[in-house]
Amino acid sequence: MQVRLLGPIDVMVGEAARPVSGRRRKAVLAVLGLRAGEVVSTDHLVDVVWGGEAPATALNTLQQHVSYLRSLSGVRDFVVAHGRGYTLGLAGESTDVHGAERLIREGQHVQLATLLELSAAMQSLAHATADHKEAVAAFMEKRKPEFGGA
Repeated sequence: MQVRLLGPIDVMVGEAARPVSGRRRKAVLAVLGLRAGEVVSTDHLVDVVWGGEAPATALNTLQQHVSYLRSLSGVRDFVVAHGRGYTLGLAGESTDVHGAERLIREGQHVQLATLLELSAAMQSLAHATADHKEAVAAFMEKRKPEFGGA
């Protein structure tokens, strides 16, 4: 199972994309997904979802959004309650964001390794070119009389 946040917000269950309806539900899932593995306080979720204009029923509505996300995923532990907060109950690359971040890190390592290899090849070429220039100069010095040099 994976939460997809890059593009339409949905939950992949097997090969099936299950779209999340409602912008507040999407906001709850996005915050939990971006902070996967961390407990996100209900106060923070309320602040993000309602932007400082939370109704008196915000905590109850938040619980309804969590219940909706659990039923959408088909897994009770998809969103886990921890005291006055929630966490996304997925392991590993629980979101496409985490997968993208990993690929970027791997790409940076590959890019660095490639640059180091290229630098070493350029140094070898520079040494070979210098050796070649010296050999040509020595050859020409020996053959100066043949080529009309003094």
